[in-house]
Amino acid sequence: MKICFITSLFADSYDKSDKPKPFNKKDNYDYYLFTNLDPEAFNTSWDIINVKDTFKNTGIESNIIKSRYPKFMGWKLIKDLLNKEYDVIFYCDAILNPDCNFDWQKYAIQIQEHSDGIIQKQHARNSYNECNAIVHHRKDTRERMDKTIAFLKEKKFQHNYPMYENTAFGYDPNNKKLTDTFLDFWNEYSTYNTSHRDQPLWSYFQFKHNIIPLKFCFKGFPINTGRNGFGNHTYC
Repeated sequence: MKICFITSLFADSYDKSDKPKPFNKKDNYDYYLFTNLDPEAFNTSWDIINVKDTFKNTGIESNIIKSRYPKFMGWKLIKDLLNKEYDVIFYCDAILNPDCNFDWQKYAIQIQEHSDGIIQKQHARNSYNECNAIVHHRKDTRERMDKTIAFLKEKKFQHNYPMYENTAFGYDPNNKKLTDTFLDFWNEYSTYNTSHRDQPLWSYFQFKHNIIPLKFCFKGFPINTGRNGFGNHTYC
């Protein structure tokens, strides 16, 4: 089965960003890190792909928003930019890396057999509680989180709907129901009318499109960063 791993890292400079380190890879898989930074700045096993031109004339200024494009639209980016196709794509945040000893084929098969084509770990909180936790941990402002809450309430999104983690997940890029959901999410998220935090909003679009992930606790992505950037991921 043709598998690739992707991550993304966007920053004003490499000095301020996370520092992914080298890791062991399998020869039959591909590993892409999409970024707006100079590939020569990195010391890592990821294949560095500069995609800063992707956002020309889009009006998107936030590096955080830009970093979510490979995360949710990587299936399209790989087709449009690299002219490649895969059976399954695994995403992880740039502080992580894929464990080459993990049985990725096993879970790739499960993803393809699942009607909604995605596997994720369920979060302990729901979207509304997550919005408040985001403010508490200084990952976005109260003003923006209130806009997200207002959006969810306007859509009559139920409080007890499960939310899933987006730190690492796997999906079938050929599952049209799922890619339509990714696209619908991106069209709202990229407007930056709500928070730059993606989990609460993604949870709503899973609900809207009836996307129910396979539940799985990913143990195949150990932390692999020389230093956490972005103020250890606090933004306000």
